Amino acid sequence: MIISGDIFLPNLNKLTLTRTRIPWEVVKLLANLPNLEVLKGYRAFAGTDWKVDEDVMFHKLKYLQLYGPYDMERWEVAAGSDNFPMLEQLLLHWFIQLEEIPESIGDIMTLKFIGIYFCSSGVQTSAKKIQEEQQSLGNYELQFIY
Repeated sequence: MIISGDIFLPNLNKLTLTRTRIPWEVVKLLANLPNLEVLKGYRAFAGTDWKVDEDVMFHKLKYLQLYGPYDMERWEVAAGSDNFPMLEQLLLHWFIQLEEIPESIGDIMTLKFIGIYFCSSGVQTSAKKIQEEQQSLGNYELQFIY
């Protein structure tokens, strides 16, 4: 099934995609799923850049687990945007080319866990910065594993 902005799946709260090779530009359509809380992608997305525009919001997403496409280099989130307002857990696996986690992920006060597995040193460094930023904002609950 191809998800478009016209499809409304009000009861879908968990979605796992495996080897679908969906272009990152299309991922924004998943934000149209109003009750999506869990998104898992196992080499599900394709391309070197994932740009999340400021008008894209995953309203209820709490858990994001991605097994990387080996070629993804950049993940951009619009500055000052609130794309993942409820995100609690972020797990990234095998993002060996990814430069860093977007700095604005550090602004998500609901974030409780970041797991980094077999990712680039830039991803690890940015995750540590996010943890430090969260602590400076008073969130000492954020767990970080790499």
